Amino acid sequence: MISIIVSTYRPDYLSQLETNIAKTIGHITYEVIAVKNLGKFGICEAYNKGAEQAQYECLCFVHEDILFNTLNWGQRIIAHFKGNKVGAVGLAGSAYKSKIPSTWSVYKPYVAYSLNQHTIKGIKRLDNYNYTSNPLKAEVVSLDGVFIATKKSIWQQCRFDDKLLKGYHGYDMDFSMQVNQTHKLYVVFDILIEHFSEGNPDKIWMQAAMKVNDKWRKKLPVHCIHNLSKLEQTQLEQQAIISFKRRLKRFKYAFMSRVYFYVTYVLLR
Repeated sequence: MISIIVSTYRPDYLSQLETNIAKTIGHITYEVIAVKNLGKFGICEAYNKGAEQAQYECLCFVHEDILFNTLNWGQRIIAHFKGNKVGAVGLAGSAYKSKIPSTWSVYKPYVAYSLNQHTIKGIKRLDNYNYTSNPLKAEVVSLDGVFIATKKSIWQQCRFDDKLLKGYHGYDMDFSMQVNQTHKLYVVFDILIEHFSEGNPDKIWMQAAMKVNDKWRKKLPVHCIHNLSKLEQTQLEQQAIISFKRRLKRFKYAFMSRVYFYVTYVLLR
């Protein structure tokens, strides 16, 4: 039994998703909890409101601009939680998170994802990468928010931080960090979705990323990579620094602001 929670502002997307779920989830009891959100509150609050209403133990937090391409995916989700240490599963994520504010996707080659992605230019492509040799799943420390499944009992311990994060960014990284303190996170490869929008980080995203890093600074960096050498870790941190500097410039922060953030998040960490 599954509770599917959606923060929605597009009735057309929601209707399309609900029809798709009915056709693909399989022979399993489920409910769709649509939290109408026209910008009056952030996605953390929306997801918490939805989870509070949920009847079932398995919770799926999903964006409304997706479609499921895999049939009978409901039973597959349930099966992934048979291990007691599994805290959350998703369809994209990273096995490394640096001390630098960043997206999960910057830590190549230690990323994992599988989805049909529509680009900003309107091109549909299959994005697929697995840093492990396991064809079914890859352990990660952060999950992308397009799809996150967890247990209600875990959500009750790791509610989305709606006091810290008021907008639509950072919630997935923060939730991943919370769950990662006691349980394992996995990207799974037996469920395929189609995602109709591509992430486009901006200054608001950067502010949320900084808040999440400030909250977890004593726990970062974190990873689940076996036999990661000091050299490799240094290289991953350098990748994050380069990405951070580029984004500060691309988001048109003033020169002195860029200097301040570089000192704060690079030199003083």
